[in-house]
Formats: sequence, structure tokens, C-alpha cells
Amino acid sequence: GRKVTLCLRPEAVGPEGAAGAARLDLAVEIAEPTGSDLFLWLRLGTALLSSRFPATFSAATTGTQAVWLDLSRAVIFDTESSTRID
Repeated sequence: GRKVTLCLRPEAVGPEGAAGAARLDLAVEIAEPTGSDLFLWLRLGTALLSSRFPATFSAATTGTQAVWLDLSRAVIFDTESSTRID
């Protein structure tokens, strides 16, 4: 088999889960308020995962935060060629 990379945009990671979404409790590394949104950078193994929350959401800015991954919005790439796999 070949190596693939799973990608999720920040909009697919947030405080609420759609049907089929996966819940994770992740460590908050960075909280970045941008006005209308709050972006949390979360530790997932050795990677940082960007998530998007409404600015009014009372998210953890330290410790852990529960997030939902909408895997129906995932995009998969061939790791070696960076080609999207449909």
C-alpha cells in the first residue's frame, strides 16, 4: 500500500459534530481570536490541527478541548506525489 495524508480544513473541526463525526479531546497549543472566529491549534500526536470555533464560543485556551472531526469533509492525498485521491 501507499502512504496517504488525511487533510481537514479548520471548518471541519469544531465544537459540534455532524452525523458520523468523530470526537477527540485534544491539548490546546494556541488560541487565536480573529474577530468573528476563534481558531484553536490543537496537538494531535506530533501534528498541530487547526480548528474553527465561533468567537462567542467559550473554548478552553489551555488544557484540553473536545472537538468533533467531520470526516465526510476529509480530503486524502498521495503523500509522495501530493496528488489528491478522489
